[in-house]
Amino acid sequence: MDQHRFDVVTRSVRGVLPRRDVLRGLLGAGGGLAALRLSAAGAAKRKKKRKKRKRTLRCDVCRRGCRFASVQAAVDAAAPGGTIRLCPGTYPAPVAVAKDLTLRGAGANRSILDGGGTARATAVLTVGPGATVVVRALTIRGGNGNENGGGIANAGALTLDGVRVTGNVAKQGGGIAHLAGALTLVDSRLSGNEATGSSGQGGGLIVFGGTVTLDGCDVTANEAPGSAGQGGGLYVLNGTEVRLNGSRVTGNTAAHGGGGLFISNGAVTLTDSQVTGNEANPANAASEGGGIKIVGGTVTLSGSQVTGNTAANGGGIYNSASDTAVTVEAGSVTGNTPNNCAGQAVGNCVN
Repeated sequence: MDQHRFDVVTRSVRGVLPRRDVLRGLLGAGGGLAALRLSAAGAAKRKKKRKKRKRTLRCDVCRRGCRFASVQAAVDAAAPGGTIRLCPGTYPAPVAVAKDLTLRGAGANRSILDGGGTARATAVLTVGPGATVVVRALTIRGGNGNENGGGIANAGALTLDGVRVTGNVAKQGGGIAHLAGALTLVDSRLSGNEATGSSGQGGGLIVFGGTVTLDGCDVTANEAPGSAGQGGGLYVLNGTEVRLNGSRVTGNTAAHGGGGLFISNGAVTLTDSQVTGNEANPANAASEGGGIKIVGGTVTLSGSQVTGNTAANGGGIYNSASDTAVTVEAGSVTGNTPNNCAGQAVGNCVN
């Protein structure tokens, strides 16, 4: 090998030459091929590490390598209106937010706020009055609140987008307690939550006031199992306006009333939604409203179905208030056990 070719191969091994010069060197320097391959492999590894570090730096919270290891620390440090990005991982709770913020996870099955099932007086996530908060693409689980809201307690303007609230318990609002303000759920899921105690209310969600909208959501397999438990899926105590659009209330249970929904007050509208397979314990002779129990407010079903629900009385709908305006379309309440409607008459409901 002459001196020129030797210099070409030597510099290429150090990774300083363009590819065309490396190839020229190889034409007369077969002995440098192994070294060149080793150099290329090393460069690829370094590039991969740089990309990994870059991805990590896009997160504000991760288990290591980010500015914050805890979500609460990131919330405390954030400027109002900012966005906090969570890398994949499970992060301990509780977390309290009292400012305008966005919490963005890496996916509901990848980023998790976990209360760990530890009994405490606060929810996994608490949103304070006046705060506008958006939560995206994460799971909230393991809450064990003593009173209101095992998973979430909201008194602000909260939007959940692509969020799972699952496996939480509280006396009222096992999944979510909406105390005031506005709550919006989009493409989200409330499942496996429980309102505990003999008179637990709202296994999935309890509404104390304000407005609530569910768009394309699932409320499923939530429970209010106490002897006087009501509203296995949702309990609307005093909502000004509650709307379910293209949503499904399925497989929820209550021991006493309103396996799917219990409505005490406010204006509740179901549009293109399903209330199916819910149960107010039929073994309890006093149970009422497997699908929906109504004791007050205004209830409207439009393009919606109440079917396959079970209770001792009013398998589909039990209406106990003579002055309540209940509007259902013909053929929308069918196939419930032992009857479709009971209590005060519900127009267009045929047993």
